[in-house]
Amino acid sequence: MHRSMTRSEMSKETRSLWRRIWWSIYSRDRHTAACLGRPCRIRDEDCDIEPVTEDDLRFDECADEELIPAQKDYHISYFIEMSNLAVILGDIVIGEFSPRRPALECYKAKNLVARLEQWESRLPECLRKMPPDESLGASFWASNLQMAYQNYYILLFRPKVIENLSPEEAERDVRARMAADSITRMAEDMLAAGTIRYGQMHL
Repeated sequence: MHRSMTRSEMSKETRSLWRRIWWSIYSRDRHTAACLGRPCRIRDEDCDIEPVTEDDLRFDECADEELIPAQKDYHISYFIEMSNLAVILGDIVIGEFSPRRPALECYKAKNLVARLEQWESRLPECLRKMPPDESLGASFWASNLQMAYQNYYILLFRPKVIENLSPEEAERDVRARMAADSITRMAEDMLAAGTIRYGQMHL
């Protein structure tokens, strides 16, 4: 599933299904590695599968509203953006926590921050920060995405030592705490709106 399917003889529907499954597994691998402090199992250099697209996710126009809500544009955007964010998360895990971290520019904190900021600047309008409400609409999914995004700043900047912080470590500590404050505010808003119980597991 990790290989390109541009020359595959599979049907369009099967290729789309494979990409959905692959990017779900990929995102899960990255979040599990970050959560448990373990290495990423999937190595980017072994994979050349194409990114998931909107067309891959428009597969079921029939929905039983009582069981599963109808798919909206923000559901599709959320899946795509979380997949894009997971790629950056993998590099944060390697760059910050690998005992033999590669001395490559792409793993340096300033470059990872630039990639995170670029990702946020390109978010579709339906997933930009907005006040929470009591529904599980666009604002709910935007909050989940923002909490994951802020968590990556914590992973990137939390100090490596507890006492006697150097000036550089103290600055990192401030940035990590700012991200934690942001997550706390969003979680409190979701708690007040009664939607926190539907949040993603990493919340």
